[in-house]
Amino acid sequence: MLLCAWPFRQHLGGRQEIGWQPFLQNPSTRLMIFLKNLMWAKKTDIGLIQLTHDKDERMKYFIARFNRATLRIKDLHMSTVVTTMMSGTRSRPFKMSLCKNPSDTMHELLRRGDKYVDAEEAYFITKGMKDRKKP
Repeated sequence: MLLCAWPFRQHLGGRQEIGWQPFLQNPSTRLMIFLKNLMWAKKTDIGLIQLTHDKDERMKYFIARFNRATLRIKDLHMSTVVTTMMSGTRSRPFKMSLCKNPSDTMHELLRRGDKYVDAEEAYFITKGMKDRKKP
C-alpha cells in the first residue's frame, strides 16, 4: 500500500495522466494497467536486434521468442525482421537460406524456420538413439 500513499503521476502509454486518487479505488487493477502500458511502450525494432540465439537453446525456442518479440513492436518492417533473424540465429543453414531468398512475409519466415526446426529435432532424436546403442 506504499504505492497509494505516494503521489503518483505518470504517463500511461504516453497519452493519459493519472494521479494518486484512482489507486485508492482499485490499486491492483490500476497497477496492472500501468505495468502493461509500460511494457508495451518501450518496444522498438532496435530492441529486436538484441535478440540472439543462445548456445544451448534449441531453434524452436529461439523462433518462438523471436516471434513474441516481433508481436510487441508496432510498424515493423519485414527487412528489419529478416536482418535481425539472420544476425541472431546460430543455425548456419537457416542463415544462408535467408541470405539467398529473403522472406517477404512473417508467415513465410516462420514456415521456413519450422523446416529447420524439424531438421534439428530429427538430428537430436537420431543422436539420442545412437548414444543409447553405444555401451
